[in-house]
Amino acid sequence: AAGADPLARSLVLAPKPDPNAEEPSEPKHEDLKGGLTPLMTAAGAGCLGAIDALLEALPDDNDVKLYDIVGQTSIAWASQAGHAEAVKRLLARGASAMSYGADGRSPIHLAAFHGATSATFSALVKVGSVPVDLRSKEGHTAMTIAAFQARQAPLTR
Repeated sequence: AAGADPLARSLVLAPKPDPNAEEPSEPKHEDLKGGLTPLMTAAGAGCLGAIDALLEALPDDNDVKLYDIVGQTSIAWASQAGHAEAVKRLLARGASAMSYGADGRSPIHLAAFHGATSATFSALVKVGSVPVDLRSKEGHTAMTIAAFQARQAPLTR
């Protein structure tokens, strides 16, 4: 990646998981692949330069679909951290905004739980085509999760 900073270059050159490995759409705990990929780390940090360098260096779109030990993908990491631009870039490369982690939550549920920005929700709904009434495996929508978290906030201060 021309013009990329040294951190981005080192992330690009890091060993990558096998892109041909099969991935279930809803991973079971015993099937999870392992630790974080460089793309997950960059997405969670909202480091757009590193995300761009990694996406440019990837031979195909399989890396955006890999998941970590708790079943989260790069888009889940970006969503829960509220990085709307990172979410858009990952969606453009084929990341699924409808993927569920081992905890039964999709990126929109993680965004709601962690108090992400409205821009993140907009990216998931408008760009990722996530229905606003999508339910977690526990039956909660993003709106009910966000409302519960807002109600709990005064108790934790």
